[in-house]
Amino acid sequence: MKFYNFKTAPNPMKVRAVIIHHKIDIEIIDINLLEQENLTPKYLAINPRGTVPALLLDDGQILLESLAISTFLDSGYGEKSLFGSDQQEKAFILQKCIALEDFYIGVQEVFRNSLERYKNRGLPGSKAYEQIPALIERGNHRIDNNLELIENDMKNSLYLAKDKFSYADITLYIYLQFAKRVLKRDFSHLKSIMNWESRLSNEPSIKKLYDS
Repeated sequence: MKFYNFKTAPNPMKVRAVIIHHKIDIEIIDINLLEQENLTPKYLAINPRGTVPALLLDDGQILLESLAISTFLDSGYGEKSLFGSDQQEKAFILQKCIALEDFYIGVQEVFRNSLERYKNRGLPGSKAYEQIPALIERGNHRIDNNLELIENDMKNSLYLAKDKFSYADITLYIYLQFAKRVLKRDFSHLKSIMNWESRLSNEPSIKKLYDS
């Protein structure tokens, strides 16, 4: 298998966390988004959307979405699965992962519509989209509203999916670090999330992901 990656992009990072967690031996090929390598004919032949990540399977088929790739790589680990070990646990963790996308969309609305370098690149991928500055305010509201909900949930649990480290925690941690880095946002007033973040930073897979 071959995994197409960009080191600092949140979606490939989520997959790499799974690779690290399960110690999966896989070839990683870096695609330089800053030099628009993702828009070259060679990469568009792999993923016509021009986004990362992508996973080329041994039989030639290609998986494109981080959640799909992560569940594929995680499958078969039973009790050690990052997506839960029984039907209810799996559904609860997946529910959390899907809900987190609204937070990340808010981050992207601010990020993509406020920086000059993303002029005509308001959305990721192979097609040009004009920036919409009005989305910046809405994006900030989405960020704050989602984090308020998460903060309330965190008051009664050690992890996002109750008492077990999961892919939902990986997703939120990576999204939160990205928001802090690119938006220069301060979330220190969210005490429960900050306590959780401190615990997550010591998880071996998270620590290795950010140290590599």
